[in-house]
Amino acid sequence: MPDSINTINQWIAAGEPLVLIATGALVAAFFLIFNALRVFLYIPQIVTCIRDERGCPTINLWTWCSWLIANASTGLYMWIFQSDALGLCLNVGNALMCALTVTITVFKRKQHSVTLAADHT
Repeated sequence: MPDSINTINQWIAAGEPLVLIATGALVAAFFLIFNALRVFLYIPQIVTCIRDERGCPTINLWTWCSWLIANASTGLYMWIFQSDALGLCLNVGNALMCALTVTITVFKRKQHSVTLAADHT
């Protein structure tokens, strides 16, 4: 995020067109707002998984694991290569919510398989 503010300030100082400055500011604001908000938008999915009694069959673990790795690596990239601690925090927060979804799903699937096995004995 500091990079975007610096870039926008450079554009202003260089007299770049207002449309470029406004677009850059809008993109930076959307990035911050929606990546921060996204952490909380995982909550309905997590609640659905917790309530599911069928082993969360509609959750694709490959997809959720790929999102976990993508978010974690993006955050680490932003921190290591761009010194962006805010980007790290936002992406690690999203990775943790993906990890929670995966953990709950795995637990619920094991729980469901035990229940099925007990029902068939």
